[in-house]
Parts: sequence; C-alpha cells; structure tokens
Amino acid sequence: MGGMVGMRLALAHPQDVRSLALLDTSAEEEVAERRPQYEAMAAAARARGAESVVDAVAPFMFSQGFLQSQREKVAQFRQSFIASNVEGIELATKAVTRRTNVLERISEIKAPTLVIVGGEDISTTPDRAQRIVERIAGARLETIAGAGHMTPIEQPERISELLSAFLA
Repeated sequence: MGGMVGMRLALAHPQDVRSLALLDTSAEEEVAERRPQYEAMAAAARARGAESVVDAVAPFMFSQGFLQSQREKVAQFRQSFIASNVEGIELATKAVTRRTNVLERISEIKAPTLVIVGGEDISTTPDRAQRIVERIAGARLETIAGAGHMTPIEQPERISELLSAFLA
C-alpha cells in the first residue's frame, strides 16, 4: 500500500519527497468489477476469520508459477495472513477499493521515480504501471518477468538490486 500512499504524499507535500519507488501499485481507482469481490472477502474474514479467505486472496498476490513452485513461501504468507488482525484486513481492503484516481495529477510529481511491477500482476496490472511512467517525467519502469503482485517476496534479490541502484 506504500505506493498508493507515496504518490498521494508526493502530491500533497512534494518538499518532503526526495524520490519514489512505486512497487506493484496503481494511480487509478480499483477496477469496478473487483470492488465487491474484495469487500466480500474482507467481510468474510471479519465474520469467519482470515483463514476463511486466505486461499482466495493468494492468487491475487502471487503468480501461478510461484504458487505452484514455492509452496513453503506461500505457506509462510498463509500463516502471516491468518495471523493478521481482521480489522486491519478490512481497513486495508477499504483503502484499496475506495481509493481515488490520481492518475491525471501525478504529472505534478517531480521526484525521481522508479516503478516496479510483476509481469503477471493481476491486482495492479503492468498497463497501470505503464500509465504511471508515462505521466511522471523521467520515471523508469522495471517489469519483473514471471512475478505477480508481491514482487519483493517472489523476486527479493532482483527487487533489492533495483532499489539499491535507484537509491544510489
């Protein structure tokens, strides 16, 4: 959720933002068809616990290849998600589903910007990342082939490499 917050912070307080690394995010509102689905999952988590929805959430977070090949890491995600505060899950879901579109305003961002997206991200798709890069002058896009929405979990070394080079 840092990318959503970071863009809005850069717009509201540009003097406080030296650079932006936007990972797996969107400047646009949530896809209308997904809003009810996400909110229903959050309501189910609140009513029956996070364990009741974790298997529905995981495919939105990870690429299919990662889900199939990295069972131990997926199990760690499942455990972490199940242990999450359900009120926090609900609030985070509302932040995603009710976010406003800032796409037309982000051209005001002047901070150096790196945009990273998983090539198989179905939550914040690569075309959304491309639209961010097209609007922020000098922004650079890095697409992580084979990764879904959680690029730091799926490709931690690559993400570290990109962030280190960008921040240097």
